[in-house]
Order: sequence, then C-alpha cells, then structure tokens
Amino acid sequence: MAALVRILIAGLIALTASLAVCSNHSVDAPVDAAADVGVLPAVSSTIVFVSRRDGNPEIYVMDADGANLANLTNHPEADTEPVWSPDGTRIAFLSRRDGEAASVYVMDADGANKRNLSDRRELRLLPVYPFACVWSPDGKSIAFVVMRYVHPEIYIVDADGANLRKLVDTPGRDYDPRWSPDGGSIAFTSRRDGDPGIYVVHNDGGNLRRVTDHLGGGSQPVWSPDGRSIAFYSWPGGYREIHVMDADGANQRSISSTPASGHGLGWSPDGASIAFCSGSGLGADQVYIVDANGRNQRNLTNRPGNDYRPSWSPDGKRITFTSMRDRNRDIYVMDADGANQRNISNCPAYDDNATWRPSSR
Repeated sequence: MAALVRILIAGLIALTASLAVCSNHSVDAPVDAAADVGVLPAVSSTIVFVSRRDGNPEIYVMDADGANLANLTNHPEADTEPVWSPDGTRIAFLSRRDGEAASVYVMDADGANKRNLSDRRELRLLPVYPFACVWSPDGKSIAFVVMRYVHPEIYIVDADGANLRKLVDTPGRDYDPRWSPDGGSIAFTSRRDGDPGIYVVHNDGGNLRRVTDHLGGGSQPVWSPDGRSIAFYSWPGGYREIHVMDADGANQRSISSTPASGHGLGWSPDGASIAFCSGSGLGADQVYIVDANGRNQRNLTNRPGNDYRPSWSPDGKRITFTSMRDRNRDIYVMDADGANQRNISNCPAYDDNATWRPSSR
C-alpha cells in the first residue's frame, strides 16, 4: 500500500508540473473586449494556433520555439480557425461570442480591436469546412462560407465589415474558397453540377467556369505562389490523390504515389514542393512532401501517431504540424527535410490548427 501511495503522489507531482509548464507562459487578461490583449512575439517566428488549455477553444500565439505564449481571445465562447492577414498585422477568426451562430471576426495581431464582420441573422457560418475564412492578397477583403437553406455558399466582406456580398448569384453548393495570388480570381469547390469539382470565378462573381473534369472530381484547391497552377484533391481511382493542373484546368495530373488523407495541402513558398498528409504505411496520418512535378515523394514525420495540418514557414525552411504521437494534440515544428522535430506547445490539452505569421512586414 505504501508503494502504491508513493506512485500516486509521484504521478500527481508530474501532472502538476506539466500543467504548470503548460500555463506559466500564458498571458491572462480580463474577458472585457477592451482589455483582452496578449504580449505578441516577434514577427519572424510567430505561430498562431488554437488551444483548449484554458478549458475552451482560444486563439494563442507563440514563438517557433514555444516561448512567449499569449492568449489573444480569452473569452468563454469558442474562438477558432485563425487566419493571418497577408501583412501579418491582423488575424481573422470564427467565434460564437455574439450569438448561437459563429461569425467572422477580425482582431489586431496582438488581440486588440476585435470586431464582428458578419453579424447578419440570415447568415449561419460553416466553420467545419476547410479554409472557411480566407483573406484577399491585398488584405482588403475576406471570403468565407455560410449555410443558407442547407446549402453552403461563399460570401465576401470588406475587412472593415462593409460591402457584404455573395460571390456567385446562381444556386450551388460552394465552399473551400481560395484567392489567386493576384487577387483577381477565386477558386473553390462546388457541387452545382452534381459531383464535386473545382471552379474558378472572377472576384466580382463573373466568368464562372469549371476547371476540373468529371472523372474523379476535385476539392480543396490551393494556388501555387506564382498563380500558374492549382493543387487539389481528386479521387479517380476511388481513393484521394494529390493532383496539379494549370490555372485554366489544362494538364491535370496526379503527383502523389500514396493515398492522401485530406488533412492539409500546401505549396512551399518557392512553389517547388507540396506538403500533404497520407495515412499509408503506419496506418496513421503522416506529413509528406513531394516535388510539384510528382518526383521525390518522402515521408517527413514517419512516427506512430497522427501527424497532420502541415504549414510552411514564410522562408520555406521549416514546417509546423499537429501531432498526436504523445497522446495529446500538440504543435510540432521540424526542418523542411523532416529533421529536428520538436514539440513546441507541450501541453496536456488540445492544441491544433497552427500557421506561421507572414514575413511581409
């Protein structure tokens, strides 16, 4: 019995220490909107992510080594899906703090000046969709997905909340919006023809066209940094593959040699490689990269436990991702070749959805 007591005490001490490590860097602030501001880390190494370490989903920032942790939202309602503005000065996110339905909010990069951009009773957001909220390249507008009469639709609103408008007037189940690098067009997934496919439309809603064929369809488009190509998911053989095509839909080809999982797809900043996730091999999602021409596919994480949601650093030298290898959901960082993998959130709580702050400031 004495041995059992010693074991239990040791366990409690270890748990208390881990919780202390998890919370010691947190910047607490009142719930009052005028005061819930955190301490912002340096621009070049800042990562935004979602954590439940305070009991409900909140938006945090930290350095790429895990230092300077700050809670930017600090509200009893869930705050999720943070997305940096292109210049790194603001963060868009989804929150239910003003009602039952989630709305699009924008705040400064230090958590100040939170404002609701989509406070419309007739709009009900779909935060479950990937890329539910995306900035235009000039930072002046935000595209997001709403549910109207059980059909998802894409809306655009100015970053100050003005000029809310629907992207495409004709009915269709539209989601996954992504702006082209020049801001002139938006690619998105739609089921308006029955099966899911990739469509491209001008940012004013004109010149709508389907750019994928009906063999395998397509979803979750991602533009290359130069705007000449689009990567997307397709399933011509019954399982999900990574495909790349020209921006006009020409030259569609598969570039992945293992089934993709759909938990993250992104071009490297130089456009030479694409990161994605696959459950092939170890039976759990792993982070892979492959050259944009389909060569040199390699498993970067290659560990037991799910690894997913890769995000490239602005210089392309590092990748952050979510991992469950330690039985928690933690944020990891590694070199772009898979070396030096390290847990930077290191908390017995839910940490997920990490992205790097842009380096354009």
